[in-house]
Amino acid sequence: MLLGTMILAVGFCARVTEGSWIAPATLFAVLWGGYVIAASVFFVDPEVMVGGVVWVFLAALAVYAGSIFGRTTLPAIRAAARGPSLVEATPVFPHIRLIAALSVVVGLGEIYYLFARHGYSWREKSRSRNPITASEVK
Repeated sequence: MLLGTMILAVGFCARVTEGSWIAPATLFAVLWGGYVIAASVFFVDPEVMVGGVVWVFLAALAVYAGSIFGRTTLPAIRAAARGPSLVEATPVFPHIRLIAALSVVVGLGEIYYLFARHGYSWREKSRSRNPITASEVK
């Protein structure tokens, strides 16, 4: 759960820096932070995935560092900052919010499908307060 919180913190820092929830650094870190926290809430033995979560944390840091590097050194952005407005130099992607929202919905559907395929029932677990163990998922 600590690593998930750290990944989310990277995402929120990227949100402040980038000014958007759909910037690559923000979206990558927030989605993965949410996945890691959800997995650590539902699964009892997350130590199996610690190496992968550390890799995702380092990847989130790398994506964030790349966005900071690109923002500070890209000549087109510096030239636009000297020009009339940085907003005018920002590319416009039509329907990007709709595409991002649909991607999130598809991802949530995939998570639901993966849990259902392994015999996980949301109704059963909502009645009992016992978390899922790795033996239940297999």
